Amino acid sequence: MSDAQPKTVPYKKPDSVRVLVADDNRDTALMLGILLRSEGFEVRLANSGHEAISQADEFRPHIALLDLQMPDCTGFQVAEHLSRQYNGQWPVLIAVTASTDQTDKHKAELSGFHQFVSKPYKHQSLLALLNAFRS
Repeated sequence: MSDAQPKTVPYKKPDSVRVLVADDNRDTALMLGILLRSEGFEVRLANSGHEAISQADEFRPHIALLDLQMPDCTGFQVAEHLSRQYNGQWPVLIAVTASTDQTDKHKAELSGFHQFVSKPYKHQSLLALLNAFRS
């Protein structure tokens, strides 16, 4: 066995961007997943807040799109958990919600979200936001 030290490999930006989509409305999550996969994103779906946390630990997404109002664990709670766990460095947290309430926007910011997208949204606008993280 050799005593040679392993070579260090310089950081290489991933070829694909991993996106976690969490929404308790299965159809919404599925359709968003289809859209993102068609644009070359690697996608995992979760239909609850607890499932989102579990998927994030396993999948390690670059971006997490989180519905705010999930019954078991809200998107706010998921964002707080992920922000604490990864010291706010990872993943990029985007609230995707039907709420347009300023209080929810403020609470989202305090919970660690980086962006707030209100439903209904234009698919091209969401894709432009996500594509900004590819470059």
